[in-house]
Amino acid sequence: VPEAGVGAAAASCDAVVLEAAAAGPDGLLAVSGSRAAAAVARHAGRPVWAVVPAGRALPAVLWRSVVVRAIGDAPWEAGVDLVPADLLDHLVGPDGAGPAADLAYRADCPPAPELTKEL
Repeated sequence: VPEAGVGAAAASCDAVVLEAAAAGPDGLLAVSGSRAAAAVARHAGRPVWAVVPAGRALPAVLWRSVVVRAIGDAPWEAGVDLVPADLLDHLVGPDGAGPAADLAYRADCPPAPELTKEL
């Protein structure tokens, strides 16, 4: 769906499915337009599914570092969206499907101190 049609598509679909580039305890990073799609779907009563492939569920310390680097001071120019966990209904990962609340407890990527250092 082109970005211009994300809202209309999310309002009329059966479900929105987002793939996480990275995920953390309170949300996920996904392609631009994902936050708008999730928000419109939530408002329209459509379920929002998050797909978090193996290795993309980060521990809190690494997640914070990734979000700061990916979003920066101008989220509207980032090229990715930070989708809050409260816009998600279901989570799909390597171990199957479950409630989106599982995102708060799931991390399958070990923390690496060298990745949290300032550039």
